[in-house]
Amino acid sequence: HFALCLQPKRQCKPRQRPPRQSREEMTEQEQQDPQLRRHITLDLLRRRSEHNEGLVSTLEELALHQEELESIGPVLGRTCGRTLRILLLQNNCLGPTLLERETRLLKRMVYLNLALNNLTALGDRPGVLSRCEFLEKLDLTLNFVDVDALEDMVDELARLRSLRELFLLGNPCMGHDVTSGSGGGGGTDATGAIAELSEQLQISAPNNADGQQQQQQPSGWGGCRPYVIARLPNLRTLDGTDILRSERIVATQQLPELQKELRQLAQAKRDAKAKADTAAGDGDDVIEMGPDGFDATTADGKAQTLGDEELTGHTPEVRLQIAREVAEQKAEKARQEKANMPRVKGEQEYEEEQQAAVDKARLREERGDVKQCNEGRWQFRFDEESQPGSVLLSVPVAKFLSSSLIDVDVHPTYVSVVIKGRVLRLVLPAEVRAEDSTAQRS
Repeated sequence: HFALCLQPKRQCKPRQRPPRQSREEMTEQEQQDPQLRRHITLDLLRRRSEHNEGLVSTLEELALHQEELESIGPVLGRTCGRTLRILLLQNNCLGPTLLERETRLLKRMVYLNLALNNLTALGDRPGVLSRCEFLEKLDLTLNFVDVDALEDMVDELARLRSLRELFLLGNPCMGHDVTSGSGGGGGTDATGAIAELSEQLQISAPNNADGQQQQQQPSGWGGCRPYVIARLPNLRTLDGTDILRSERIVATQQLPELQKELRQLAQAKRDAKAKADTAAGDGDDVIEMGPDGFDATTADGKAQTLGDEELTGHTPEVRLQIAREVAEQKAEKARQEKANMPRVKGEQEYEEEQQAAVDKARLREERGDVKQCNEGRWQFRFDEESQPGSVLLSVPVAKFLSSSLIDVDVHPTYVSVVIKGRVLRLVLPAEVRAEDSTAQRS
């Protein structure tokens, strides 16, 4: 028995879509809501875990450089945080601080690379890396850690009893001169590395009115290295240079004076930043980001659009804006590549095409327009000897082809077969009884 139950169609209210936000509104919302920032996703972890056969839960080493990440996010700690030992996050836009809720599950971390990011401080609260009790190497090269955040950062690093190697090259607190290669407290190896990194990043000093390059004044604090050495007794290497016993003794003796000097510099730096923020709010010369690039707005109100080859400011805001533009370009390129890929049909689409081809062939045959054709170029064969009194027609098809994509129609003088939307119509060598004919797959 067959029962058919019909129900009236429900009236569904049309779904109301929220109004589309502009690019400026989305940028402001992303800055306010950390959940909308680019962070590590499960799909990204799977793509970067090919060396571990795609298994995320057992990852021990992970490289996520140049992904334009703005935060770590909660996915990393929940999936592989308990097994991860090496994490490479260089050349992203992480910052301005690490969040404690994102790093508390990274307990077995041994090496953490945070070079070339937007970090102005190490954590949003004390103990942000306290759970990483096995951390031995930390790389903070070319970030934005200044003297006003140095003491808090060293207090945080002092909690890491296993820390042996630390890199602070390129931070404002280290005190270096990019153009001349001379700086305080960095050593010959440190200044050489700074010059090499600066050359790779194409950092140059601005020109004066006569077109000659100006010598940039050394910035930062020359006592940063001895201060860090004195505060971190377990440290063995700083900026790639081994810490000698004599250097540690001298640094420990100078520690009270260094602490006093650092607090004075930190207070002066905070006052300078507050003054700069006030001046920027009053409409002084600032650099604003426009839709076509960087617009240098002068005091006269004239906006000068900088070209692709012009130098821009090296600040966290500028790096973040550039990273978002690069991420948008990558997403657009991925969308274009996906659109240009050959479209793979599903089973339902093949069945719809098959039904349309069958209807078209049967309609043509009903009109009496019967012509032999072999659209699929099938290698068919007639056999009249295997079974006397019968005609066998063999048509080879794909082994895993669905039977729903095969339609056979036998007539007394011809046979019509539609296989995957393509017609095979053949005139029979003799008249047959169509009602006694059979079709089956071998």
